[in-house]
Amino acid sequence: MNSFWLVSFALGSGIVCAKWAMDLGYSQVRQLIWGLIGTVAGPLALLILYCRQLRQVKGPARAWF
Repeated sequence: MNSFWLVSFALGSGIVCAKWAMDLGYSQVRQLIWGLIGTVAGPLALLILYCRQLRQVKGPARAWF
């Protein structure tokens, strides 16, 4: 039963990482790589991509100040 949840979390992390890589405008190869990294090291990969998304959103807002 525990292995089911571990595999589900790993696959979910991989899917979310690939989706966020797509939102960041990465190529399909890099999306696949991030998906695989997310499957193996889920929380760390999600944190890295989340920080990159925040940095991308924050970039244009700096021009106002």
